[in-house]
Amino acid sequence: DGIWQSIVIFFVAYLSYQDIECIDALSFGFSIAFSMTLISMLHVLMQTSRIDVSLVATIILSLAIFLGFTLIFDSNCVSCLGGQSPFQVSYVTFRRGVFWFTNIFTIVCALLPRFTVKCIYNTAF
Repeated sequence: DGIWQSIVIFFVAYLSYQDIECIDALSFGFSIAFSMTLISMLHVLMQTSRIDVSLVATIILSLAIFLGFTLIFDSNCVSCLGGQSPFQVSYVTFRRGVFWFTNIFTIVCALLPRFTVKCIYNTAF
């Protein structure tokens, strides 16, 4: 399951962005990190037998911390790291339709086998 999700996350993003000239390595990496974060949170929801308020609150808080750190870091870090500057990467990437299409498609494709097995298991047993 983990290998399938890793393959889908990387190759869907790679194939989506390979012909787009304005996507750099930082945008590609941000797209993959965003997909991995959302898929891991949705995977926890799918694996849980009882969903309650504390679980949903924890997942929402984790997503808020991830987005908050990313947006604050991207707005302040002009030359924090050597090499390319991550300044405004998430802001620019969030504005692209291909980013949202790629992430929605990645999430569906990565979680579909687990969801299918879960539905068959819950129906049959």
